[in-house]
Amino acid sequence: MEYIEIIRGIIPKKNETTSYLTEKVLETLSGLRQIDNNLFENWYEQGGNKKEALRNKISFEYDNIEQLIKKNWDKKNSDLGCSFSLWTGNKIELSNTLISFRVGLISKNENLNNRIVISLPFLHKLRLTADSVIITDIQKLISTIWETSVIELDMF
Repeated sequence: MEYIEIIRGIIPKKNETTSYLTEKVLETLSGLRQIDNNLFENWYEQGGNKKEALRNKISFEYDNIEQLIKKNWDKKNSDLGCSFSLWTGNKIELSNTLISFRVGLISKNENLNNRIVISLPFLHKLRLTADSVIITDIQKLISTIWETSVIELDMF
């Protein structure tokens, strides 16, 4: 049986405001929590190490997400947008979920894309197959919120 390791949504390049992106990120995180509260309940900004990261819990408040986006916006080339990663901070590493956002990218470089990438847990009891309702719901969520039809699944 094949399990889903990664769900990747390729997001169209558009010149969007920080406000718009903040709303979309919030909508995504809230939607994931509604799909499966066990997998997506808490999020922490990744840090230099686990202890540091656990001090950076993300609250689902507009100002907090907007600050995260602004802090991670490329300072040298604003056309590259922002990139940041969050993880669930579970004690057992194999039960963690990771989500990475690359948003606000408008560079004409065809090799660069906006994207949302969700890495699912490796812990056996948390593994999901491609026909899982949770996987289908996540695909629908990403497709609807980010207006994309390109959703890729990596399996192991």
